[in-house]
Amino acid sequence: MSKKSTLFIAIFVLFIYPIAGITVAAIVIYQNPDFEPVKMWQFVTREDPVNEYGLTEFQMKHGVGPFTSEVKIPTQIDENLAKTGEAVFQVKCSGCHKLDKKYVGPPLRGVTMYRSPTYILNMILNPGEMVKRHPIAKGLLAQHYTVMSPQNVTEDDARAVLEFLRYDFEVQSAN
Repeated sequence: MSKKSTLFIAIFVLFIYPIAGITVAAIVIYQNPDFEPVKMWQFVTREDPVNEYGLTEFQMKHGVGPFTSEVKIPTQIDENLAKTGEAVFQVKCSGCHKLDKKYVGPPLRGVTMYRSPTYILNMILNPGEMVKRHPIAKGLLAQHYTVMSPQNVTEDDARAVLEFLRYDFEVQSAN
C-alpha cells in the first residue's frame, strides 16, 4: 500500500467517517419531533415491571420465595445466632455444601459478599422455585447438576444459617 493511500485511509477514518456519523445522527435525532435531548442521558426504566425472565427487579436481586421485601440485618454479627446456624448447617446443609470447596453444591464461604441476605434466605427456603425461575440459580444448576433439595428448615433456621455464613466469612477474612 502506498503512502498516499495510507494517508487517505487515515484521514477518512479519523476525520470524515466520524463527522459523517455525527451528521447522520443529528439529522435522525432532530427530524424526530418527539426527541427530547435531556431524556437521551437519563436512566430509562421499563414501564413493564417484569423482565424477560418473568421476574421483577426486586426478584432479580433478592430471589423468589417467601421473602418479598428486603430483609434488613444488623451489621453486628450475633454470635449466638451464628452458633445455632452452624448446628443447623451441620445437620441440614453440610451433606451437600462445604464452606471452602465444591462438593455436591457450590462452596458457601463468601456467599454473603455477592448475594443479598434476602436472596440467600429465599434460596434456602425455596430452592425448587429459584432453580426454575431465577437465572443465577439456573446457572448454579447448570454448573453443579443438582437441584438443592428442600431441607424443611424454618425461617428462623434459615436466618441462623445466614448468620453462620456471615460469621464464617468474617472470621476467615480476619485471618
